[in-house]
This record gives sequence, structure tokens and C-alpha cells, in this order.
Amino acid sequence: MQMNEMNLFMFIAGREMQNANIGLTGIILTLMKVYYNIKNLHFSGEYLIVTINGDEKKFRIKEISPVLERVSQDERNIYEISPSGYGIHWPLLDEDISIDGLLGILHTREPERKTA
Repeated sequence: MQMNEMNLFMFIAGREMQNANIGLTGIILTLMKVYYNIKNLHFSGEYLIVTINGDEKKFRIKEISPVLERVSQDERNIYEISPSGYGIHWPLLDEDISIDGLLGILHTREPERKTA
């Protein structure tokens, strides 16, 4: 694509975004890989309950986060789910929990290959 064609493409794409009321953030979120679909996060007694990809999961708070275990219910209820569904963040507590961690999914590095 030549520069003039690229500029025209960007102009048309920008107009389409405006007409559809979609900003740059909307486009980035559309292109972002979604790890998990997270819904219905709440606390009940000593449990964090959350729906992950349509399945309700129940986690004992003291087993997943000493920080969440010792704070009030009000502090627990102020959280953000990452747009990609990768994890949950409690901004007032500076606490993060990955969904992979909750599900017990471990990530390991592949050993580095040495070449001569």
C-alpha cells in the first residue's frame, strides 16, 4: 500500500470508528487475546466465587490470598477484572490474582538452547 492509500485507509477506518462510536480502546480490546470470560465475582463467607468460562468456581480465600483474607468485605468488593480476562486486581489493596493461578495452571520456561 502506498502512503496516500494508507492515509485514505486510516481516514476511512477512523470515520467508521466514529460512526460506530468505537474508539481506539475499543479496537485494541477487539484485537486483544481473551484468556478467560470472567463474570459474577463475589464473596460468600470464606470463599471467593467466580464464573470462569461459564463454570462457577469456588476458592477458599485464605488459600489464595493472605491480603484478601485480612481485609473487610467492602475492600474485597472493589476490584477490576482485566479486559482480557487474565486476572483480577484490587487497586486499594495492590493485590493481583491471575486466573491461571486460581485454576492451578503452571507456566514454565523452556530451557534455553545453547549454540556453539
